[in-house]
Formats: sequence, structure tokens, C-alpha cells
Amino acid sequence: MKYSTIAFFLSLFVCLAAKSALVTPEVYGVKFNEIYLCQSASCDNAVKIGGGDRIDIADPFFNNSVGSLVDLKNANLGNNIYSHLKFNVDMRILVKANSGSCWSTPSKIEPGYSNGTTDQSKYGEQIIQMHTDYVQGNEISNVTTESFDFIMALGGTYQKGTGQSIQWNIDVTDSVNFDDCEIGPEEPYLNFSVVQF
Repeated sequence: MKYSTIAFFLSLFVCLAAKSALVTPEVYGVKFNEIYLCQSASCDNAVKIGGGDRIDIADPFFNNSVGSLVDLKNANLGNNIYSHLKFNVDMRILVKANSGSCWSTPSKIEPGYSNGTTDQSKYGEQIIQMHTDYVQGNEISNVTTESFDFIMALGGTYQKGTGQSIQWNIDVTDSVNFDDCEIGPEEPYLNFSVVQF
């Protein structure tokens, strides 16, 4: 197999307070509303290849092994050559994590960091609403309270019918930040590869 690799650091909340602690979550649910393949960085001729599901990227299947991103067999890609991926990402992240005497807990959704609980019996999955002020970068556009777009170059090109696949590997180590008992998502690492068999 031949790998062409690129990396995607989803930088969401970059300011860490003095008392903050980064932890590896039990659950880190991200929803890719839509996933497209594009022939250029402008993504003018984007072809939808997936999306709609919230996936737990803390699942060991995604942490330590390469899994298929989407099934490209049924996508209407023609004979075009694709060089970029475009994601529309939901602004709500589902986390389950704890640090010291603070646990994530089902609670109301607020933009930015959300309060956890000191009552361990209430430990559970908590939705964190990313704040629009913290979702920024050269590859990020169309930021709303609901979602944002992220365009990234593939480390190579993809063409249907040439024995290639797009695969990924995800690492959520230290991807949830606890600032005292306020919780926010940090930087999961997504590694996308064009693989030639």
C-alpha cells in the first residue's frame, strides 16, 4: 500500500487557563453534517460523499486503527480527479470525561465552556456548544452557531476506479479541557490518507 498523508487539527478552544487540565475522553461525538470531495481548494464542483451521522471518535476502532471514511463506490464521481475534502461540521460536540472531582453531565447547552458537576452520580454525556469566536483558521469558513465548513487538501489525489481509498486514523488524547469544573473540547487529531492498493 502507498500512503499520502495529511493531518487535520480541529483547533476549537485554544486558550488554556492556569488551572486547566487536558484529559482523554471516554466519548467524543462529532457530527459531520456533510462530506464532499472537491477538484480544487475552491470546492466549486463538490460532490457529496457522506455525512449526517454523529460518530464517537473516542471509540478504540478510530483511535488505533485505520478505518474507512466513506464508501466511495456509490458516489457519482465520474472520471474526475479530486484533490480536496470539504466537511460541514456540527458546532455541538458530545463528550463524556472527568478530571479530578469534576465530571461531564447532561446539562443545558451554552456557547463555549459548559459547567460539569462535582456529583459523580450524575456523570454522563454532555453536549458542548462551540463558541463562534473560537472556531477560526485559514481552512475554516461559513461559521454559524450551528456549523462550520472546513476544506483540506488531500496528500495526493483521488480518482474513482483506480484502486484507491480514503482512510483515516483518529487520536483524541488530551482532547477535552477542564478549567476547574468547566468543560470544553480541544484538538482531536484526524489523519486522512489516500491509499493505493
